[in-house]
Amino acid sequence: SIIAGARAAATPTTASAKTRSLGAQRLAEGESRKMAARILVVLLVAWMLLFGAASTILKKVLFTLWTTDLSGAPQQFRRPWFIVFATFFGMTFISAISEAVRLCRQHWVRSADSPARDFAAKVPAQVISPEAKSSCDGRPPHSELLLAAAPALCDLLAIFLANVGLMYMPASVWQMLRGSSIIFTAMFSKMIL
Repeated sequence: SIIAGARAAATPTTASAKTRSLGAQRLAEGESRKMAARILVVLLVAWMLLFGAASTILKKVLFTLWTTDLSGAPQQFRRPWFIVFATFFGMTFISAISEAVRLCRQHWVRSADSPARDFAAKVPAQVISPEAKSSCDGRPPHSELLLAAAPALCDLLAIFLANVGLMYMPASVWQMLRGSSIIFTAMFSKMIL
C-alpha cells in the first residue's frame, strides 16, 4: 500500500496532464500563427515590390509606343489620362475583393463551429456593423462618400501629374522620387501636424 501511494503521487493526475497538454497545444498554435503572419508579410512585401516595379515599367513602355492618328501620321502615345483611367478602373476591383472578404468573414462568424462566434457575441453591434456606426453619428451614409471625394480628387490629380512626369524622365528616377514621398510625408506631418 505504501508503494501504491508513492506511485499515485509520482504520476500526474489526468486533469493536470490534460491542462498541460492543452497549454502546449495553444502555445504551438500561437507560434504557428506568428510564423504564418511573418510569411504573409514577406509575401505581401515581395508582391508589392514586384508589381510596383512592373507597373512602372509597363507605363514607361506604353509611353514609348508609336501609333497612327486619324490622318495616318505616326504619333507617339502620350495619354497620361488613359493611364489614370486604367489605374482607377483597376482600383474598382479592390472594392469587389473587399466586399467578398467581408462576406466570407460574416459567414465564418455565423457558422456554428466557429471560435469567432463566441467573440462576436461579446462584442457590441456598433463595433461590428458599419451601418450602426454611421447611424450613431447622425450623418446619412452618402455623406461619408462626400467626405472621401476631396482626397480622391487629390489622388486623381497626383496620379495624373506623376504620369506626366514619367513621360519625361527615366523610370528609375521616377520610381526613386515616388518612393521619397514617404520621407516628405513624414517630414510634413511632423512640421505641420
